Amino acid sequence: MVAEVRIYIEGGGNRDDAKTLLRQGFSEFFRDLVAIARERNIGWRLVAYGSREDAYRAFQIALTKAHPTAFNVLLVDAEAAVEGHPGSILPSAMGGSALRVQPTSTATLSRIMIEEA
Repeated sequence: MVAEVRIYIEGGGNRDDAKTLLRQGFSEFFRDLVAIARERNIGWRLVAYGSREDAYRAFQIALTKAHPTAFNVLLVDAEAAVEGHPGSILPSAMGGSALRVQPTSTATLSRIMIEEA
């Protein structure tokens, strides 16, 4: 069973107050899931990063070193309509490098928020 859920979020810029507002908004959005997790003694952490690259870097570190047994989630903004598979935005968004997620002992999720066209 998963002991912790960690969600790495692109957004909030470089200001702490903006990141706080972003975390508060996502906390409200995930309110029901947070309640279920807490009932089951599952940790829940929202981590806001200003840039996509910073969020991605922290997500990769979490997967491989910092929190490999957690259920790690990466939320990034597509910035525009996505053609084809949603994961296709990540290579160009990450400076040309492909998203490489190595399987861990728990499930790993990469999710993309897509702007409606």
